Amino acid sequence: MTYHSDKTLQPGRIVSLPLQGREAEGVVIEEVKRPDFDTAEIVGKSDFFYVAWQLKTARFIADYYRCTLGEALAVMIPYNQGESKESVIETPKIELTQAQQKAYETLKTHDHALLFAPTGSGKTEIYMKLFADALREGQSAIFLMPEISLTPQMQKRLQAHFGETVAIWHSKLTKKRREETLERIRSGEVRIVAGPRSTLFLPMHEIGLIVVDEEHDDSYKAHNRPRYHARDTALYMGKLLGANVVLGSATPSLNSFAKQPTVRIEKPYIETKKRYVFE
Repeated sequence: MTYHSDKTLQPGRIVSLPLQGREAEGVVIEEVKRPDFDTAEIVGKSDFFYVAWQLKTARFIADYYRCTLGEALAVMIPYNQGESKESVIETPKIELTQAQQKAYETLKTHDHALLFAPTGSGKTEIYMKLFADALREGQSAIFLMPEISLTPQMQKRLQAHFGETVAIWHSKLTKKRREETLERIRSGEVRIVAGPRSTLFLPMHEIGLIVVDEEHDDSYKAHNRPRYHARDTALYMGKLLGANVVLGSATPSLNSFAKQPTVRIEKPYIETKKRYVFE
């Protein structure tokens, strides 16, 4: 079925369409010349829409991972017409060790890089400092983690630094909590979202940083269509949005280690002078 509208509709707009005696949702992809054959009229338009980066990312997923554009768009969560809230955010001061500070400063020189850091080296604190930088610059950040890492302790740690600007996104959210979280994200009240691979497609404003923790984890690969890999899609989005992308791991994948600039924390401990006391 082919559809038309006498009104101007921007690409990405979600619209209502007549389909076999019922109304269905569709997405405007582009404006083309009206064909010679009869077409059905679009019934109405929604307040929801996909923005340019979502449409381009969906096309990338459809082409690279071999699925339909509709399947790729289905993983995206649209924006809406609501106004964004302007809020002043106080960014915390994050203290780093000498090794962490060196890694942080090196990461700042790359658009995308691998943070190769052994367990216990404090890479999360480096992430926190990068999040604070993003907020200070009026940007938002996406923090991807394997779902098993979404512990109450991590949530408390993020909220202790960034308060109500943080939201946690995962599959166990109730419908009500999910809707409330989406409303806060769409309004711009939430500026940092932590969650599994689906978090990548939330309607965040001014995305300036994407962190993929435990980037080697198999859970970043979707096993149902579209079978995208969140780590690789994050790198594509970073280039598209001009956002910094940091991949973190104590045991990085060979692919990331070979292809990404690597920032390594060699020693996860603080060196001190030995002192022996004899009584």
